[in-house]
Amino acid sequence: MKSSTIPKPARTRILLDLSHTHFSNYRTGIQRVVRSLHTELPNIAEELGIDFAAVVLVNNEFVYLNESEVHTIEPEPTLDDVLKSCPNWYKVSARAVCSVVRLKIVKRWFLPEPGHQGIFKHVRKLRKAIFKFKTPANDGTDQRVQFGPNDILVMPDGYWVMMHIWDAVARAKAQGVKVSVVVYDLICITHPQFFGPGAKECFTKYLRALNEYADMAVAISRTVECQLRTKLAHLATDDQRPPECKSFRLGVTIENPEGEVRESIAALFEHKEKPYLMVSTFEPRKNHQFLLDSFDLFWNRSPSRKLLLVGAMGWMSEETIQRIQTHPRFGTQLLMVNDASDAEVQFCYENCRAAIYPSIVEGFGLPIIEALRNGKTIFASNTSIHREVGRQYCQYFDLSEQNSLVSAMESWERAGCPSPLPPMHQLLVSWNDSSRQLAESVLCLSDQFRYRNAANRAA
Repeated sequence: MKSSTIPKPARTRILLDLSHTHFSNYRTGIQRVVRSLHTELPNIAEELGIDFAAVVLVNNEFVYLNESEVHTIEPEPTLDDVLKSCPNWYKVSARAVCSVVRLKIVKRWFLPEPGHQGIFKHVRKLRKAIFKFKTPANDGTDQRVQFGPNDILVMPDGYWVMMHIWDAVARAKAQGVKVSVVVYDLICITHPQFFGPGAKECFTKYLRALNEYADMAVAISRTVECQLRTKLAHLATDDQRPPECKSFRLGVTIENPEGEVRESIAALFEHKEKPYLMVSTFEPRKNHQFLLDSFDLFWNRSPSRKLLLVGAMGWMSEETIQRIQTHPRFGTQLLMVNDASDAEVQFCYENCRAAIYPSIVEGFGLPIIEALRNGKTIFASNTSIHREVGRQYCQYFDLSEQNSLVSAMESWERAGCPSPLPPMHQLLVSWNDSSRQLAESVLCLSDQFRYRNAANRAA
């Protein structure tokens, strides 16, 4: 964004921070949310008669994001399988090195499996460092954000991994800005066993920062909102007033993603026996082990049934992956794809027998919506967040009963595999509607906006 186009803070203004997403190029759910908000909020702001700007943190200062560099927000399409984007000379050289130096760590670094970055993790860090050196703050033009009392800083990113941002937030607060933070879940607090050492302590520091600096915390579901309100009140010191808590519903992409479907994936659906489908990153809380235990029971009575697992390799998943790859039905009734594109995931949803989501804990549970969007039955673990997202349109099963999922599937099949046919307008929220919900929530922090709306209603 050129300096001449920097919006003047005369009107209410939303400033969307993109720092972590902009410099990380990750493709997790949080980054998809951030990118979707950045796409939708400018038009919504124009409709509402307010200003909008995207900002990033550089050298501990907020600067406006140059329009010429907005393209860097797009994810690198090779994160799920970095070798796909490597030239042939690199792959040939790396394989030659690994054939000579037969150490697992060498192969992990130079020929990383899908879902892992290997040596490219450090290449990206170097690129980030170079990019930061070339930021607008160093190009001779003053792109630093001058905050004012009509500004609302919206922070939708993963700030527990960039705690240094709060010093800059404190300086912005001193200039009168209001701060609203999007909170995705409290799983690090409620289920620390699913994360590495220190994760709970790190996330607790992040929540303490919310109590100190945030004027509003907006959760992605009512379930998380209730948990957040309770936790922030518990962490607040005697002289602190926790931020106001609200929630908004995450959007989904209504249009089908474009792209080719590989023959190897299309072939999984060519037979009359369509597979059951689970789409999820491989990590402990997604509960693949429960699903495998259930299907071992299911296969005893229905040996022809198939199960397809689609998702990137995550953390703490080695035992699960080994169990899958050494399973006697692997490659026949038990199938796995770790590098599916968005178009291929959509193809799987369209053609599967039904979808299953046995996750132990979630902040939202998007696979439920994705399955229903495609008119598929979804078997979901009976949790409060899944009940909120899927309402009465899911087939719920009890995670404490190993036979619960099997009984639900067998009952559904005996009934003729009926389709849920939910009213889509009640469950599907577009990213435009989702972004509008967020904007309307945070605008409650603006006295100027509230007074203007009150005056318009009076007139």
